[in-house]
Amino acid sequence: MVEQLPFKETVAGSNPAGRTKNKTSDTSLLAKNVRTRYGSSMKKKQTIWIWVLVLIVIVGGLIGLLVHEGKKPGKYDQLAQCITDSGAKFYGTFWCPHCQAQKAMFGKSAKKLPYIECSTKDAKGQTQICIDNNIQSYPTWELADGTRLQVESTAGVSLKTLAEKTNCPVPTE
Repeated sequence: MVEQLPFKETVAGSNPAGRTKNKTSDTSLLAKNVRTRYGSSMKKKQTIWIWVLVLIVIVGGLIGLLVHEGKKPGKYDQLAQCITDSGAKFYGTFWCPHCQAQKAMFGKSAKKLPYIECSTKDAKGQTQICIDNNIQSYPTWELADGTRLQVESTAGVSLKTLAEKTNCPVPTE
């Protein structure tokens, strides 16, 4: 620890009477002011860091929850997998609202469907596989025996019809 020695100094221009000023008390006031100022700044920094850590924990928890939910099987995973295993094919396009509705019927189980994209990336043409299979409308469901299912509504073909035509268990709602 550094020892402070009292000393007196005349400050020219600031003291018209030429009186001496006690530098020790000025130094201790300055030190107190610095501690007060920076001590409060430190508390603010600590508070900010605590909130940052709380935010990181919350965001981490939400990400963990999303990852966990993403790994859960979809409601219609078994049906979608059975349809795929039956040899059926689901032809559609990314820009077709009925195709999107058909996928939405399956929810996150749609990723297991035997989906074949028929549109070129610029949405101006048809892919070769769809040309070769003479796909004229979307969505088109083609069964393993070549039979094509008619679209029943704006949402495509019902889950019940798909299950029955592919010999898959009918899902219970």
